[in-house]
Amino acid sequence: MLCFKQRLHAVLTNGQSLAIVVCGCLTQKSWSDSKQSCENLGARLVIINTQEKQDFISTLVQRAWIGLTDQQNSKVWKWVDGREVSKMFWGNGEPNNSGDERCVEISNYYSTPNNWNDLNCNYLLYFVCEKIMQ
Repeated sequence: MLCFKQRLHAVLTNGQSLAIVVCGCLTQKSWSDSKQSCENLGARLVIINTQEKQDFISTLVQRAWIGLTDQQNSKVWKWVDGREVSKMFWGNGEPNNSGDERCVEISNYYSTPNNWNDLNCNYLLYFVCEKIMQ
């Protein structure tokens, strides 16, 4: 599996400093296989909870899975770590659940900063992993 790494340094509003290593893999997989691939790397599908992170991830990829899904409870969007979404960057008209769309991609189909799209989880896409280094 061919992947790239990019290190992002962030200072949170509470003053905590984090280094985030973002990996994008040049292999297309379903959402669940992408999640498992990230976990196999000791990481997780990326969680986008700030404008800065949204802008950064949007520059890395044209279309890729992120760590957001409503597979457990329809219309209750949760990150792979179990937290509900606090900041959202949905594209115009999204989420629309057109055709059992339960997972989320970041897509250049929509202009940034609002470029999330719900998509069928079996669709094959690239994906972005992250590992937080404190």
